[in-house]
Amino acid sequence: MHWSMTDLKKKLGGSKELKASSAYLICSVLQRSLSVITLPLFARVLSTEEFGYSTVYNSTMAVAVIFVSLNLPYGSFSPAMLKFEDDREGYISAVNTICSFLMVLYLGVYFLFRDFWDGLLGLPSILMIFMGIEMLMSTSTQLWMGRARFEYRYKSFVTVTLVT
Repeated sequence: MHWSMTDLKKKLGGSKELKASSAYLICSVLQRSLSVITLPLFARVLSTEEFGYSTVYNSTMAVAVIFVSLNLPYGSFSPAMLKFEDDREGYISAVNTICSFLMVLYLGVYFLFRDFWDGLLGLPSILMIFMGIEMLMSTSTQLWMGRARFEYRYKSFVTVTLVT
C-alpha cells in the first residue's frame, strides 16, 4: 500500500497529537538553530578566557546534571506518567524534592572541597554556585515540560521554550 502526505494529513487531520508533534519539532529546530547562530557570536565577542569558561561550564553542566539529578526528570518520566496516572502531581513533587535535595547536597560537597573543584575545573566559585542553581531550576523546568509534553499541552510548552 502506498501512502502519500495527503493521505496521512487526511487520516490525522487536525489531531492534537499532530499539532503537538509539529510544535515540538519546530521548537527543537529553533533551539538548535539558535545554538548554531550564537556560538560564532560568542566566540567573537568573548575573550579567549571567557569563551573557555563558557565551554567548560556548559560541558560540566551537561555531565553534572546527569549525576546530580540521577537523570530522574528525563529517562523514566514517561513510564512514570503512565504508572502514576492517578497521582502525577505526587510523583512530580517527589522527584522534584529528591532533585532539590541532591542539588543542596551538590552545593554542600562543593563547598567542602571548593579548592579541589575550582582547581580541577578551572572555574571560579561563583560559576560553580550558579551551576547548582541552574541544575535546580532546569530539573524543575524539565519536570514541568515533560508533563506538558505528555499531556499534549503544546501551547504552554512552546511559550516556555521560546521564553527560555
